Amino acid sequence: MGEHNEENVREGLGLAIGFTTDTPLPGYCWRVSYVVDTSKRRVIVDLGTTEVADYMPGHNAMTFAGAGLDINEVPKAVWQQSNGLLALTLTGPAGEEAGVGPEMRV
Repeated sequence: MGEHNEENVREGLGLAIGFTTDTPLPGYCWRVSYVVDTSKRRVIVDLGTTEVADYMPGHNAMTFAGAGLDINEVPKAVWQQSNGLLALTLTGPAGEEAGVGPEMRV
């Protein structure tokens, strides 16, 4: 996000990924967050979750359409960093994490 256009942040985020699992994952969703290490602490901005789905063994797909962010709600220290990561976490019905998905530098 660092040097990105403020309008892009307000417009929202769309993602689609394919993944495989060897275990049935009933009632799981993907949590999407933006993680930044500032000079004082780690800041995690929750961008939302996908709809709950039942993922079967084999190939699966995930799509995410997050609403835009009000830049005034996010600490200035976050926007001043250029080392943020977009993190995707597959999460079960009881909050357990089946594993952390990809992290992408943004």
